[in-house]
Amino acid sequence: MQLKDIKKKASFYLTSWAEFYTIIVAILGFFLAVSIQAPTLNYIVLFIGGFLGGRLLFQNRRAMPFAYFLIIFGFFLGYILGSYYVSRKLLIFFAIVAVVISYYAHDKGYV
Repeated sequence: MQLKDIKKKASFYLTSWAEFYTIIVAILGFFLAVSIQAPTLNYIVLFIGGFLGGRLLFQNRRAMPFAYFLIIFGFFLGYILGSYYVSRKLLIFFAIVAVVISYYAHDKGYV
């Protein structure tokens, strides 16, 4: 492999790392949701994912917030698409509520 090819691949990764991780996290979210069949556990896992997403958005609110929003959205999209045994509308509601609560709690210093 030549140095020119390595620079080309490195440049691609450095400019589109958010899209790469969005796809990876969406696939992981899909397989996580498919493997969980209990509806209550599905809601709990997504709620915890929402809390982690709110923390990630809070920590990176000044540096590239859209890239991190895209990664979180990828996880939620993969998870919601893989959830067959629960209401998708309720999952979307829980995800948004968890992100907002977590972001607010970090912003006010509760966590």
